[in-house]
Amino acid sequence: MRTATLLIATALITLTGCTPTGSHRMDNGMKHNEMMMGGNPDLRFQEDQGESTLDLAFSIRDHGTVFTDFGVSHTKEMHLIVVRDDLQYFQHLHPERDKRGIWHVDFQPKAGGTHWLYADFVDSAGDVYILREEKSYVGDIGRHGIAQNTQTVKSFDGYRVEFTPTVEDGDLILRYTIIDQEENPVRLQTYLGAKGHSVLISPSGDFIHTHMEEGDEPVFRTPLPKDAFYRVFTQFQIEGTVITTDFDWQIPS
Repeated sequence: MRTATLLIATALITLTGCTPTGSHRMDNGMKHNEMMMGGNPDLRFQEDQGESTLDLAFSIRDHGTVFTDFGVSHTKEMHLIVVRDDLQYFQHLHPERDKRGIWHVDFQPKAGGTHWLYADFVDSAGDVYILREEKSYVGDIGRHGIAQNTQTVKSFDGYRVEFTPTVEDGDLILRYTIIDQEENPVRLQTYLGAKGHSVLISPSGDFIHTHMEEGDEPVFRTPLPKDAFYRVFTQFQIEGTVITTDFDWQIPS
């Protein structure tokens, strides 16, 4: 039986000085040069032995020592985003930390292939960290390849979702319209401290995590991304159920 564990990372992390409620990103292992820096640039992933065949286990290491100075961002100490490197099979997980500082989460890859695992967390001072690791899994590859989808209206779990991205004053604005099967606007519920969570990932692995603005309108704002194409995964909670939408965004020519 195979135990899912996280391999040792060699890439540097991204540190940004933004607050947990704002937009934060990584830039392929380089510090974001437009925001105040903070935290420790030597934090890394470390593989740890899982306790079951579905236990993905890892720790964050600071110069070889287990790092435990975590803060809380959107009600959790750790957000683990997993997506295959062709931007398919997205999962948003919340590992739990044991007394040794080891993180554990039940994880089953939805398909074989190379997956990117992003550990997104803050320290006790509120500085944001994003660590990325790659891990390959055996199994049926399923649908594969990056193929841009230009659809701006899709159905997810019985809801009709319209996606309207615009660029305004150097920011990318993501607007959503969500209606139910009776064509009534839905009422979004607070989920993990916000009414919407959006993750943008490019084919190069650039990662942006942003949240819905205050109010009831599903609107997200982030500085204009550096890559030309991103897949946008956005989660909303409606009537106690979390739905995950995915749309593609291409920088206007």
